[in-house]
Amino acid sequence: MNRKLTLLPGVLMLAFTYACDEGTTAVRTSMPSPSFSWQQALTPPPTLTVTIEGDPNNPQPYEPGDYTFTASVSGGSGNYAYHWFWRGCNVNMEEEWCPSGGYWSSGQSGSSFTTYLGAYDTRLDVVVEVQDISGLDTSSCPSAPGLHACNPPSGKGYLYTPGPLEGYIGVVHGSDWSCEVDGYPFVRFEYNPNTGEYEWVPYRRNTCSGEVEYPN
Repeated sequence: MNRKLTLLPGVLMLAFTYACDEGTTAVRTSMPSPSFSWQQALTPPPTLTVTIEGDPNNPQPYEPGDYTFTASVSGGSGNYAYHWFWRGCNVNMEEEWCPSGGYWSSGQSGSSFTTYLGAYDTRLDVVVEVQDISGLDTSSCPSAPGLHACNPPSGKGYLYTPGPLEGYIGVVHGSDWSCEVDGYPFVRFEYNPNTGEYEWVPYRRNTCSGEVEYPN
């Protein structure tokens, strides 16, 4: 089986840049104004501890087949939403092909994730982003700026699985891979100073650092 760059249909990744440069020669006093990227000033959400384990019935290491992974979560209420992402490399024409983008969404939303590891694959990287959804009831959300009643915990887990052809080419993995996942699976309900209203704010956690990332 030769899947080259894509094991599943590829997806577009979101990216953004923002820069602001302001200078003055006068000493002045001014009132703070809302920032374009106001989300960056929000209180970070509490962190869930998330780990991924392989199913005992998975194929033996370095063997092709269907692999199942299960997430274990601590630090929340026990009522969680799961978002699974993956990426992999394989050998084609005596070269190793790896994705240059981030992790692709699997579309699977339970506490377990299943995917296929092919005979020509060198590796499989799996990430799960988890949010405690008990705190996302807008009836209990704040009615004044500065409160964060709808900022429930979230976290991410990662697991690497070697493929049948790991080391076949001898390429160093991961040096140019993005740490982003497809889209922004989490939400929080926060006050937007640009509009004076509360709104749902999407975000994700960086798969390498765990830091919170917003789409703008």
